Amino acid sequence: MTALALALALAAAPGSRGPAAPPSRAGSAGAAREGHVRRAPGEGDLRVGGRILPVDPRRAPPLPLHHVHRGDTLRLRLFDADGTLRPAALATLRAFLTDPRSGIDHPIHWRLATLLVAVAAHFPGATLQVVSGFRARSRHTLRSRHTRGRALDFRVPGVPNRALVDLLRRSFRGVGVGYYPNSTFVHLDVREHDAVWVDYSGPGEAPCYSPSPARDLADGTAGRLTSAQARARGCRGGSRRPDPAPRR
Repeated sequence: MTALALALALAAAPGSRGPAAPPSRAGSAGAAREGHVRRAPGEGDLRVGGRILPVDPRRAPPLPLHHVHRGDTLRLRLFDADGTLRPAALATLRAFLTDPRSGIDHPIHWRLATLLVAVAAHFPGATLQVVSGFRARSRHTLRSRHTRGRALDFRVPGVPNRALVDLLRRSFRGVGVGYYPNSTFVHLDVREHDAVWVDYSGPGEAPCYSPSPARDLADGTAGRLTSAQARARGCRGGSRRPDPAPRR
């Protein structure tokens, strides 16, 4: 197993951490396909059980993206035929994820791009719907990973956001995963240490972070509270988040 295949395998292996710099080539990254939900005739392929598996970059499918605010669609082949990460593809992704408000763009971290390829491969036929990519500035936190090209807010048609949150948490390490039960997307970013949070705010509202996100996810509270109910219960707002403090 060579560099890029290893990077993708480590990204998908709980308890492991991938390399800090982008590798150049790849070989096979074989893994058992256990735990996946298989599609029955006439049913949608949610594939929300098990984990997202490592992808052999030489056989990776194109990354299908749709930007919900601009209406743009992209099918991006991130790797060439021998598994080399294509700089031109990263440049195309950079342009696609330009901040629509400011028109400013920024390089997108290579590891975020590879994780998106793995997510897309897990849901064949689905187009990842991008809600927010790069942001030139953030309203609610001083060090948003969106402002550094390390984060994406997205959803997968036909897949409940809560199920997607659980799948991302099971599958990847060195990521931040945010659940927004009163909004329309899931947050994924790349970082040194894992983090999870629940933000009960609705569209356009100030953040309302749960003080106990893991418990809220485990006991189902995260799926029951409206924004108003969460604020009445008590939440953390502004740029402060529960420990370990994730920064979107």
